[in-house]
Amino acid sequence: MFQVFQQVGRFQTLRGDFGGLPSWARLIVFIAALPGIVLGVLSVILFLVTILVLLLLTVPVYRLLRLVCLAGHSEQDVTVTVVRSDSPGSRPVDVKVIE
Repeated sequence: MFQVFQQVGRFQTLRGDFGGLPSWARLIVFIAALPGIVLGVLSVILFLVTILVLLLLTVPVYRLLRLVCLAGHSEQDVTVTVVRSDSPGSRPVDVKVIE
């Protein structure tokens, strides 16, 4: 826990030092950090595009396989078994099964 306080203190010192720089020096630091910021934003966009492409490729295959695998199946009857308990705290429950 002590290390957390040390790191927070270092961050506060760095922030104070950075805030103490003249505006032109902060601008130079920002310009130097700009390529890293742009690469970070581009990597997030690339990740989102990758997920989208993955979905675009897998959803049609999933639907095709679902049609092929479920083509021979017809509707099935569902049997519900209700066990009644006549204990004092029990009450009846209405159930509707939807497929």
